[in-house]
Amino acid sequence: MNRRGHTIWGAVVAVTAAVLFVILGVRVTRYGEPDLLATWEHALAGHSALVAWWLTWSCYVFALVPIA
Repeated sequence: MNRRGHTIWGAVVAVTAAVLFVILGVRVTRYGEPDLLATWEHALAGHSALVAWWLTWSCYVFALVPIA
């Protein structure tokens, strides 16, 4: 795949993600969160700091070194 193909593919993925994000936002605003999602959130309650650290550790070199 050439450079133009990657650019077009990236644009398609970005637009698709944006559309899905808006659809999810509208659905949650109108109908509230789905029960399955709420159950999953309650199971993870109190673990958000640990998850945030995992995300930080997982991309520490890739995210923080270029910024420095």
